[in-house]
Amino acid sequence: MAEGTEKLLSVVLVSYRDPSLTLRRAVRSVQEQSYRHFELILVDANEEGDPYSLGLREDMALFPRVRLLACPCPGGALADAKNCGARAARGEYLAFLLARFAWNPVCAEMQIACLEEHPEVGMTFCSAWRQEEDALSESYRRPPQESDEAAGGAAVFDAPASGSVSQVLFRRSVFEELDGFDRRIRRDDHDLWLRVLKRYRILSVDRDLVCRYVERSTLRRSHRVIDVVGYLQLYSKHKELYDKNPQAKLALFEKIAACYRAAHSVPDWLRFAAKVRLLRWRLSGSAAHAAAVLPPPGEPGQTGRTPEDLPLRLFGCRRADADRLWREGGEEIARLRRELEQVRAQRRREREETARRRQEQADRELELAGRESKAVLAQAGREAAAIRAEGKRRAQLEREQAREETIACKQELLELLVSAQRQRGARS
Repeated sequence: MAEGTEKLLSVVLVSYRDPSLTLRRAVRSVQEQSYRHFELILVDANEEGDPYSLGLREDMALFPRVRLLACPCPGGALADAKNCGARAARGEYLAFLLARFAWNPVCAEMQIACLEEHPEVGMTFCSAWRQEEDALSESYRRPPQESDEAAGGAAVFDAPASGSVSQVLFRRSVFEELDGFDRRIRRDDHDLWLRVLKRYRILSVDRDLVCRYVERSTLRRSHRVIDVVGYLQLYSKHKELYDKNPQAKLALFEKIAACYRAAHSVPDWLRFAAKVRLLRWRLSGSAAHAAAVLPPPGEPGQTGRTPEDLPLRLFGCRRADADRLWREGGEEIARLRRELEQVRAQRRREREETARRRQEQADRELELAGRESKAVLAQAGREAAAIRAEGKRRAQLEREQAREETIACKQELLELLVSAQRQRGARS
């Protein structure tokens, strides 16, 4: 498509507590796009007066063509900031980018080509790869690589396939028709994908076109129990859609169970583990029913079915298969209960062992303190006895010295008396 006939792409870049070099890298990744007809809108989601906000405004002095908006989002809930940037957009196409992501130079071009080729498509998304955070990294410029993720509209159910708003490109008319992001939903971006899916086709560009820079600790993290809130909100709001797509429902419940298991919330984990098991039975039962109940086309003598062959609504399989699955389900539930009892018993033993060790430690410390106190008392007794002995010795010395002084005084007095008598006798 010639540059003069290209439709305008509005890119909304959202920054919340992002370092200067990280933000500049995201801006450069947009400016290096091979699709040249775009506008870049930067939304400052930091609170007014925040050091990150002040640094952001200094950095934007280097990029005069970037439009700057302010939309404080306390706590980092960015739905309002994204909607604010979308309201200021003028392009026919609309894309969002978080500052810790960076676009490959052909990211916009490949997704817009998909929208141009398929007018019935309302949204496209591409794949992303994760890279350890390095503010000077330019790995986002690497040649696009084919993604291993599933393509097509159904893939939008899976969080890794469209894990971030930075991987998505809309028709702005579709975004405005759906009133943008729902600020009441924790996973507001995923909620919007599902709302688009109800009305329009969604296509995937099976290339890694977005680089997500993450800290080393995030690279090791798999699940968080706080993510359960967003998953449950999604299921509650789009229950009908998930019920029509059992594979997506299974994937969602597996994520919830994994989050609870990572948080060691055993009762909640077992509850969703049982739901996951039941969904797997239903899916496997549907396959068994398709193979065993439905006769091959044109095969004679298979037109009628006995009551045992009629599919049960619960599992979508024959009654005999349902009975077998029910027995297996009972055994599985019994096994899960035994595991729960074992976990509880293990935790109880650990608590008792910890309490016993603490009591032994306290007893040892008390005994040691008793020994130390006895030693201190004995030392104090010895020091007191030594002080008393020293006092007695000094008192004895003082008494002997006083007695010697008394004897000396008496001798002097006798000598004076004798001298006085001699003098009287001499005068007489």
